[in-house]
Amino acid sequence: MSAPRSRIPPIRLAACLVAWLVALPASGPSASDLPWWERTRQAAGDVWAQARHWISGDRAEQARLAAIWDALVPKLDETLAQVEAAQRLPESSWFGRDRRSAQSEIDALLDEATEILAHSPSDQVRARIQELETEIRALQHQNDAYREKRVAAPHDSLWRKTVDEYDRAIADNTARIAALRRELDREKARYARMLHGLGLEITPAELDVLLSSVVGDDLIRMAVVFDNVKQVTAQLERLMAESGERMASARRYYGMYTVLLRILVHMHQVASTKIRDRYLPRIDAIVHRTQTLNRETRALLRQAPHDRRILEANLEAQALTLEAARHYRKYLQEEQDEIGKRLAGLRKDLQVATNTYETVKVSGELLALMRASRESLAALSRMEMPKLRGFQNRQLRAEFQRLTEQLRAST
Repeated sequence: MSAPRSRIPPIRLAACLVAWLVALPASGPSASDLPWWERTRQAAGDVWAQARHWISGDRAEQARLAAIWDALVPKLDETLAQVEAAQRLPESSWFGRDRRSAQSEIDALLDEATEILAHSPSDQVRARIQELETEIRALQHQNDAYREKRVAAPHDSLWRKTVDEYDRAIADNTARIAALRRELDREKARYARMLHGLGLEITPAELDVLLSSVVGDDLIRMAVVFDNVKQVTAQLERLMAESGERMASARRYYGMYTVLLRILVHMHQVASTKIRDRYLPRIDAIVHRTQTLNRETRALLRQAPHDRRILEANLEAQALTLEAARHYRKYLQEEQDEIGKRLAGLRKDLQVATNTYETVKVSGELLALMRASRESLAALSRMEMPKLRGFQNRQLRAEFQRLTEQLRAST
């Protein structure tokens, strides 16, 4: 089990933030001369400086939460300002900005916010897993090269590497690979515990597939962003409750919440589009090429029966590729379907949240709207990530990895 995540005591942090918000209008002219996003960035840093001594848990978690908040708050404010400005623009325009160009700018801000929210303690473990996999592959390739050179190597020589020397080098690499695999298993187990802390229940076999699939890192990134969004949302909900009758504060907090929903919608849209427009067509292209090659091989088999052993081996390899590609396509399609279901729900939540935000801006019924707003904020914390599906067939795992490398190479 992973260690429990340290949390910021919400009431104390909320009180600190609200106290700063109350004091903000009284700041001198020098503060008002700064751009609004710069004032927000400075204030966010000041809030964390005041609240740090109330934060329990290890220093690394303190620093991570502080860095996320400090970078994210001005980005949320800036995005909200851009969204509101876009509403006043024409749908299309030959000259000047329109809603389409504004949306491109908003999407860029959402990408930046996603990058901020994507940071997790698990990043270092994932990086180490990738390093180990890269080192293992390099040693395997080196052994392949040694075996080729060994064929023509002399048994005795003062100037050239001998057969025995190649054998020892291969044995050393093989021992090193075994040690790296043991470390890799430990790091994967550690990574699985961290993912469990994000609410992802995943078996070792599913984790292997997730890490070796072309969408695995994207899915894990979504889980990390989702977890961080829930933490930020919980703080905003508490701040809204603490703000009482302060309409300006309530609007700002709820506006930030709508931006968080936009981040999640945007992230899901990007992931779904990538699968639909990039990976599924490439898998289909691999299938098409393999089927064409299969027909050519069968034709050669009829024309050159003396090469039957080679050609039948080729047919077996092609059949394995087709089977793996079929499973891979199903895997990608299932993940896209799960992401699509979540996207549909998030879009609906965003519509409701946007409607509520616009109502808060024009209505004086603050208390009733705040109650509904807090219910919407709490609903986000109950959401779950799409289920991650595994690819269980061990015989096809190597081919699955090979297809992943092809898909990545064509990116």
